[in-house]
Amino acid sequence: MDNDPHRGTRSPSDLPPGAMLEMVLVPGNHEVVGPPPPPLTEEELLATLRLFNPKPVASEISRELSKHLGKPNAIWSSELLILAALLSAEHWERMRKYRNLTPEQMREAVDKAKRQVGLP
Repeated sequence: MDNDPHRGTRSPSDLPPGAMLEMVLVPGNHEVVGPPPPPLTEEELLATLRLFNPKPVASEISRELSKHLGKPNAIWSSELLILAALLSAEHWERMRKYRNLTPEQMREAVDKAKRQVGLP
C-alpha cells in the first residue's frame, strides 16, 4: 500500500514547504519550444489599425501595442485579429486558422467586427 501523503497533488503550490516533486525522465527526441509567434507583425498591426482609425491615432496605438508583440502570454483583441483578415486573402485564412473558426464563422465574425468599427 502506498503511504505517500502527497499522491494526487495537482500543483507544486499545493505541496507543503520543503516537499519534493518526483521527476520522470521520458526518453525520446523532444524539442524545447518557446511561446508561439505573435499573430500579427508590427507592420500588419499598424495596417489593421489604419483600417478604422486616422493615421496619427493608428500610429500611436500601434506604437504602444508593439511593445508587447513578442511577449509570451500577450493578450490580443479578437476584433483586431478578425479585422486583420481584411488586409488580404492570406491574412483572412491565417486569422481564421489562428482563431480556429470555420469559413462561415469567420465571415460572420468579420461582418460583425466591421459593423462595430463602422466599416462598410
